[in-house]
Amino acid sequence: MVDREQDRYTRYLQDIKQGYDEIAGKYRQQKDNHQIQVPPFQQLLEVVVAEDWPRIIELGCGSGYPVATRLLEESCDYTGVDLSTQQISLARAAHPEFSRLFVEQDLLTYLREQETATADIIISLFTIFHLPRERHIDLFIEIRRVLKTGGLMLITIAPYGEESSEDDFFGATMHWSQFSTRLYRQLLAELGFIERHFFLDSHQFMGEEERICYLLLQKQE
Repeated sequence: MVDREQDRYTRYLQDIKQGYDEIAGKYRQQKDNHQIQVPPFQQLLEVVVAEDWPRIIELGCGSGYPVATRLLEESCDYTGVDLSTQQISLARAAHPEFSRLFVEQDLLTYLREQETATADIIISLFTIFHLPRERHIDLFIEIRRVLKTGGLMLITIAPYGEESSEDDFFGATMHWSQFSTRLYRQLLAELGFIERHFFLDSHQFMGEEERICYLLLQKQE
């Protein structure tokens, strides 16, 4: 059973990396700045501005737009992590003075290499659902470990639980895997996170309405 789950995890990572490497340019072209306009991100940004050089980790930073682009306008210790070589290349090219801040690595490996209670904020938008959902608890446990007490986590999850794959996501193979929103909210509360803002967003993506949930949470003792 463990071997089967590891094989699935490895396959997911390989497909996601290859997929985003293939479509990096096309995917970047369709992105707008909507993510940084939603209320939970604006609430998070107020904290970034008020804090003294907060350490921020973005898991699944992609090309760096729009989240890294906006955060790097502020005084903060930012690191962007992404599995895709091409996405990281785009991020470094778009932010040449900050190129060293973008790291090519899978999310769990990166988190496990970080010291405990060293991050003020961890962000992961439109990313977690690309990992097999049986690994999501591991991811949240590691995020909680790396966050300082009182630190913030901003994530997105779809409003419903599903497992699906597509062979033509901008021309590439892509996977999505997650539980229901209700289950995540329950799980995160049990892990010691306080929900500070829940926002169900509706936005046009590729000509269709996309509904996504933004959760801003705070780590408690």
